Amino acid sequence: MGHNMQDGTYNQDKQPVSYPNGFQVGLSTTTTDKDNVDEVIDYIIDRKPSATITFGVWTNPNNGDIYVEPCVWVENLEKALALGRDLEQISVWCWATMKEIPCYTRTVRC
Repeated sequence: MGHNMQDGTYNQDKQPVSYPNGFQVGLSTTTTDKDNVDEVIDYIIDRKPSATITFGVWTNPNNGDIYVEPCVWVENLEKALALGRDLEQISVWCWATMKEIPCYTRTVRC
């Protein structure tokens, strides 16, 4: 089918998801190309059949790689950062500011 989704967060029906606050934390990451995004998403949905699992799609602006990852919403910043570190994530997504927060920084503002 090819990549027909913009960077963002989606539910298992591949519909966009957003939250007014809280943080999105990736659980694992799969790198793919634009021709295989739908197959990767279907694989994630088949492997993680929980209604609470969403997934993120984002493109690396430096090399064009597309990343697809199952993710969860976490209300508390400290818990989101701790989970991100435990899962070796580079950052978490802040819904209030629509920006990344590095997991390994000492001073965090959101």
